[in-house]
Amino acid sequence: TWGFNNIMVSKSPEGEGKEVSMIDFDPLKDYPKDFFVKTLQEIAGEKLLMFDKDLQPFFRIMIRGLEKGVIKDQVFLEPESVIDVKTPVVVFMLKANVTLIKAIIKLIQAHQEDTKFVVFFCPRYTVICKEILEVGNVLNNVEIFELPYELLPIEKDVLTLDEPSGFRNMMLGYSMQTLTLVKHSLQRIEAIYGKIPLKFAKGVWSCMMYDAIGGKEKDVASEGEAQYSEIDALIMMDRTVDLYTPLLTQSTYEGMIDEFYGIRSGIIEVDGKILDPELKGPGGVKTLYLMSQEDIMFADSKDLHFNLMKDHFPKKFQEMKGLVEKKETAKTLKEMAEYMSKLRNLKIPQLQSFFNQNFNLAAYLDSLTIKHSFKQLISMEPKIINSEIPPKEATDFFEIEIAKCEEKTRLLRLLCLYSVTNNGIPKDHFATLTKEYIDAFGVSELLRIMNLERVGILKQKQSGGIEWAKICETFKLVNETVNIAVPNDIAYAYNGYAPLSVRLIETLLKRGWGNPDLDKLPGPKRVPVGEEAKIRKLFEPTKTDRKKTVLVYYIGGVTYAEASCLRYLSTITGIQFIIATTQYINGNKLVDAFKDEYGNMLRPESLIEIYQHHNAFI
Repeated sequence: TWGFNNIMVSKSPEGEGKEVSMIDFDPLKDYPKDFFVKTLQEIAGEKLLMFDKDLQPFFRIMIRGLEKGVIKDQVFLEPESVIDVKTPVVVFMLKANVTLIKAIIKLIQAHQEDTKFVVFFCPRYTVICKEILEVGNVLNNVEIFELPYELLPIEKDVLTLDEPSGFRNMMLGYSMQTLTLVKHSLQRIEAIYGKIPLKFAKGVWSCMMYDAIGGKEKDVASEGEAQYSEIDALIMMDRTVDLYTPLLTQSTYEGMIDEFYGIRSGIIEVDGKILDPELKGPGGVKTLYLMSQEDIMFADSKDLHFNLMKDHFPKKFQEMKGLVEKKETAKTLKEMAEYMSKLRNLKIPQLQSFFNQNFNLAAYLDSLTIKHSFKQLISMEPKIINSEIPPKEATDFFEIEIAKCEEKTRLLRLLCLYSVTNNGIPKDHFATLTKEYIDAFGVSELLRIMNLERVGILKQKQSGGIEWAKICETFKLVNETVNIAVPNDIAYAYNGYAPLSVRLIETLLKRGWGNPDLDKLPGPKRVPVGEEAKIRKLFEPTKTDRKKTVLVYYIGGVTYAEASCLRYLSTITGIQFIIATTQYINGNKLVDAFKDEYGNMLRPESLIEIYQHHNAFI
């Protein structure tokens, strides 16, 4: 039996996967790509290119336009990489990753006498990078370039800075680099696509960006001053405005893949036997690039509810197979163009491969969702969201789950969800639960607990603060009657819970920017200066075919299910939503971000000392 929740399912709607015209994002790619191509072509000799796995989408863009023969071979750069250099030039492309920098130092030291080394740091060459190279005595043996990019278009409607540590660093106040990148990315967008006439910001970081890009000037220009912009409005939102949504379990197909595999830069690594159960011998690890334009089976299904996949994939395969076999059904030029845009040069064996891959992956994910440990934890999510569980019952539940020593990360994110929806955990219960969690999963977990306390995600009960029950009621976040097959509400993507961040956007469009309900949410806000009539006019239907376009910038991360909800909103409002984000996030990534990298480096006695001080404090 498929599906991890019993939800009403009716006949699936027709026309899924309908293409919408999007803004041309090529100009965002052109500068770094042109610089990279020009630089490599000016360096004489064949080249071996070693690149950071996390840069795969960026790398695919960068190598387009390279002349044949410039790159002899390309391989992943791993922490333990060993190479047999057969080219006069080795090129490294990586982020400012300490582990990988140390790896290239070893490679340079082993081959520095007869090989030229070139390093591209993406997007920044930091002081730490320079210092590590200096300590390794290789700084003078490499040619270093900075390959700056801000927002990387990884889907037709998604731009990302791809900063996995961005949320953590902003929350802990470690670095302003992510906010600097956000500011530069917004400036570049306005330079390319025109000054955005209407801006809204909610949250401390977003308000900083609003002020930094001139949002405090008059936003709604008079007709005589109006300037053309391809983007009609910008909505910036801090992740801290809605910490609840990422801590919940996503229900879309793409979201479910992210829950279990943690999609990184559009990529997951899967056991080959999962994708092909009939494979003989060891399956090995297979890398799947989910954002590939070729896998139309995935692209057509990613925003649908996971429970639909069992029936959806066979049906979609037969539909596509029929189109491939009967090209003559496309009579007019328009019909042929639509056909080609959907199937391009797809062949039946390739289509069969995509079907098998997605069907088998979904079947394996389903086997994980029916495990007792998983079902036990996610069954608690609606009770927490609906404020149906008293403190004593909640503590008893968490104590039992901690004692099982299972699902460490998922258990911690659920505890964090309980904390943020209740303004914290009662002091005595907090002390008991954190102590038992550390005892069960190891003293190295202490530093993560302390970081989560420091940023207020896991905390002791406080007076005042946000009233979660009122937020739920005001923004109608719970919809238990939503139909997942023919969605009539964004709540389909979270099993009856409407993501607060997306509901906020709905509220802005329906009830205006001055809605006092916005003040019930954490953080300051900035609203456009100008008459409501002029603001509403921006969203009135136009006489042309051009759709109104809204750029939604999530500072601190967006979930895949939230992106699906915004695509759903596009279909019902006629507004084209473009998503920009510092990173993709989910509950596991959120709580894992606060692991302290020094936790495993400290001596046991040091950790015990910290542990004792922590217990004495709480």
